[in-house]
Amino acid sequence: MTTLTLSAEFKKRVTNTFGEIGRNWLKNIPNQLLEIKERFNIKIGTTFSHQSFNFTTNATKSDGTPIVVKLCLPHEDVNNEIYALEFMLGDGI
Repeated sequence: MTTLTLSAEFKKRVTNTFGEIGRNWLKNIPNQLLEIKERFNIKIGTTFSHQSFNFTTNATKSDGTPIVVKLCLPHEDVNNEIYALEFMLGDGI
């Protein structure tokens, strides 16, 4: 996995909105990616250049299938995110 760089704008947006929870979540993104990489046997690729309140990155499954990994902050709307991805035929892992 390449070195993770989060933009100052993304970090500011998350911390201004979610405070300490956001700061802790940002610090834990590398650990979450490592856990996902090992658990699902995927290769983490390049991070998307624009991040809003969620972290997204390209990845590749062990069979070569390209996927997107999306990490959401723990908040009440996260279930809506899951339902939306399922509705749009995302195969979330």
